[in-house]
Amino acid sequence: MSLVGIYPDNVRVSPPLDGQAPVLPTLAIYTRVRIDIEATPFTDTEWRLMSPSGQKLVSHLFNAAFIEESAEGVREAGNEYATLVVQTKASPFVINEIGRYVAVVNFEGEDHFAGALRLSYHD
Repeated sequence: MSLVGIYPDNVRVSPPLDGQAPVLPTLAIYTRVRIDIEATPFTDTEWRLMSPSGQKLVSHLFNAAFIEESAEGVREAGNEYATLVVQTKASPFVINEIGRYVAVVNFEGEDHFAGALRLSYHD
C-alpha cells in the first residue's frame, strides 16, 4: 500500500474580526491509496479529515464489497494494483479552530497519516 496526500504545511490566517471566523476561499484535498489486489480479504477503508480537537469534519468510506468489485476489474485488465481516490473540497473552508488538521486513511483497521495542514494566526 502507498499513501499520497496533502503535503504538511503551515498557513497563517487573520484572527477573527468582529466575531467572524476566518475562512480559506477553498480547501481541496486529493488522496490516493494503492491496494495490492491479491491481498485478500479486503476490509472497509475510511478516509477522514480531523480537526485540531479530534472532531471528524468529513469522511468517505469505501466498503469491502466495492473494493473487491473494483479489484476484479483491475485483475481482468491485467494490473496488479487498485487505486482508491478521494477528492474533497470545502469552499469556503471556515476556520473554527486553529491548529493541525490531519487527513487519515484507515486501512485494514490501522490509521495511516495522509497529510496535515497547520493553521495559525498571523501577528
